[in-house]
Amino acid sequence: MKDFVPECAILGSEERFRKACELARDHAYDESTQSEIGTLAERRLHSVLKFYYESDVNLHEIKIGRYYADIVTAGQIIEIQTGDLGRLGRKLDTFLKEHTVTVVHPMAKNCVISRIDPETGERISRYKSPRHENIYSAVPRLYRIKPYLQNPNLAIRLVFLSVEEFRTPNCKKWGSHKGSVRLERFPEALHYEIDLSTPEDYKVFLPSGLPENFTSGDLKKLTRCPDASLLLTVLNAVGSVERVGKKGNSYVYRVK
Repeated sequence: MKDFVPECAILGSEERFRKACELARDHAYDESTQSEIGTLAERRLHSVLKFYYESDVNLHEIKIGRYYADIVTAGQIIEIQTGDLGRLGRKLDTFLKEHTVTVVHPMAKNCVISRIDPETGERISRYKSPRHENIYSAVPRLYRIKPYLQNPNLAIRLVFLSVEEFRTPNCKKWGSHKGSVRLERFPEALHYEIDLSTPEDYKVFLPSGLPENFTSGDLKKLTRCPDASLLLTVLNAVGSVERVGKKGNSYVYRVK
């Protein structure tokens, strides 16, 4: 998959990120706990991002209807979703009625995996993950909330970070990555952000060199995105591209 930093990327603030990490650590620390890993009521990655976008705790966890929003300021909601975007459906139904909403979704540009002994809490191993997420890694996640992406009150912010992921091995499959359980993710650096709101913003997914009329196969060749057909479905929904016909079993698109 093609790995690059789009020209529209907004560079993160090192000082602001450092301060957010300090606030999240101080907010979460419990002297009665011997280890922070896996014991926090709120996950560290989520907490750091919340403090990065709003340092005032009085603006955190504000009830809107039946749900709590992570941050509410000046009529705007910032909702941080570190997991499946599809789980936001009911919240978005409520929040978008009267507010503009920015959904912040972290992406692991770089990841170090630390394995923790489940009995002693000691680190067993630490290594760099071969996985590097980029904008195309977000495609199946965006597809999960495709009906909401057309709402003018909704913006998506993809945040690319370096993280350390703590895992504990599953006793049944000690040496298997699939046999491990993720305990926590600690952000180590915030590299850049990509804002997606308008049809023009979503064109960041379209590489140069596309023919005037193209299929998902053409897009996949240029981007190496394994979810090119899903991507075009999303881009068609938000109005960045339009379907103009079919070529065999494939839809033909062009940029609007």
